[in-house]
Amino acid sequence: MGRAACPLVVSEDAVPGVRVARFVRPDNLADLDDNGESITATPLYREFRRAALDGLAPGQAVVVNLGLVEVLPSAFFRLLIQVDADVTAAGGRLLLCCLTATGRKAFDIMGGGRTFPGRVRESEAKAVYDAKQPA
Repeated sequence: MGRAACPLVVSEDAVPGVRVARFVRPDNLADLDDNGESITATPLYREFRRAALDGLAPGQAVVVNLGLVEVLPSAFFRLLIQVDADVTAAGGRLLLCCLTATGRKAFDIMGGGRTFPGRVRESEAKAVYDAKQPA
């Protein structure tokens, strides 16, 4: 009997109207290979969409906890941009939290502050609290 594959992303509704998604492995690079196609073709994006975005209601917020993500390559940044576009298209709001020191440095170099202005929090608790507040 074979073992079931470990999920790449888990999510939960932390409080009404706020869904929290977490990546479960520190290095997701192998699951970001898009073979020259759109980031939406990657296994990591498809699983993120299934776990955290499917069924997202207008007005609902998604908090992405990046605490376990050690490597933040440009492909991962593109994934976050696509997730932001999907959440916005669904009428929701995206917040990011728990960037590691290394991840934060890469995030800043790639223009994360301009791309996600005012949407990065130090802790998941603060991100969930802020997600419940009017934008």
